[in-house]
Amino acid sequence: MTDTDFFKANQLNFLVVDDDAFMRDLVSMTLERLTPASVTCVASGMDAVVAVKNDPATFHIIMLDLLMPDMDGIETLRHLAEIKYQGGLILFSGADSSVLRAAVNVARGRYLNVLGSLSKPVKAEAVSDLIRDFNHFLTRQPDQRPLQMLTESAFAEGLKGDHLQLYYQPQVSIHTGEVLGAEAGGVYAVGRLASLCQNLCGHNIGSRFQGYRRLG
Repeated sequence: MTDTDFFKANQLNFLVVDDDAFMRDLVSMTLERLTPASVTCVASGMDAVVAVKNDPATFHIIMLDLLMPDMDGIETLRHLAEIKYQGGLILFSGADSSVLRAAVNVARGRYLNVLGSLSKPVKAEAVSDLIRDFNHFLTRQPDQRPLQMLTESAFAEGLKGDHLQLYYQPQVSIHTGEVLGAEAGGVYAVGRLASLCQNLCGHNIGSRFQGYRRLG
């Protein structure tokens, strides 16, 4: 199937997010040359979040600039994850490639469907390749299994067998790509672990978890 056949068979709606009017027009024209799909442009992350909240299923693919005032691309990704946006994401920026890679990792860590990233100015061939990858997400089914609750007995067994593991998410500067710190994350809230610790081990260990929650 050629690119033209693929795009004709998949009428896609795009949301382009960039504070630069020239770049919005350039990306919009690039998309319109590739496909007859609808292209909506907004100038800020906040506008993008509002548009997606109003109708989460409208936009198949969001093209998101990372470096924007007020609400930057990373903050926009956080809001899209909270909305549980299920479409595809293409990140683009004039920043260093390491910043783009860090942003892609952040987005995927929040279970967003990142098709890839592009450096400015975007090129039609690169955009075309990423859009074709969206076919993978059209058929992917989200994991609908319910989360299992952590019981006191299971937690006690985990402590006894030294089976507990912490996972950390890097905090990365969107401007430099430098790793500034890390935060712990997971299925269970730290407050829940603190409560279990207090029940099993006494006040002192529970207090340590509570302090960790405040610092993290």
